[in-house]
Amino acid sequence: MMQPAFLYPTMVFLHITGALGLFAALGLEWAGTNNLRRSASATQAREWMKLMCSVGWLQGPSLLLIQGAGLYMMHVMGGMEGRPWMGLGLIGLIVIGLAVGLTPPASSPPPALR
Repeated sequence: MMQPAFLYPTMVFLHITGALGLFAALGLEWAGTNNLRRSASATQAREWMKLMCSVGWLQGPSLLLIQGAGLYMMHVMGGMEGRPWMGLGLIGLIVIGLAVGLTPPASSPPPALR
């Protein structure tokens, strides 16, 4: 079955866009964590906590773009045969997902930050 000629380059674009979105989310999370430690008051800490809590709207869609486009490209290229890095990347993503899923949620913030 022939694939439309524009579909594969579009998936490459979406895959890279997802990676850029994930790096942006990680950067925001790092900035929030770094500045949370430097907070001098509860008000400042609360603002940085809001930033860190809002990063999820970028992480989830970015991971879906990376995974969805990557799986499509892997399918078009004929699977993982002869390309062990594809399988390792997929296994790594599954392990990370399991680790995040099995990690208990953080406890509630201290009363000073509520």
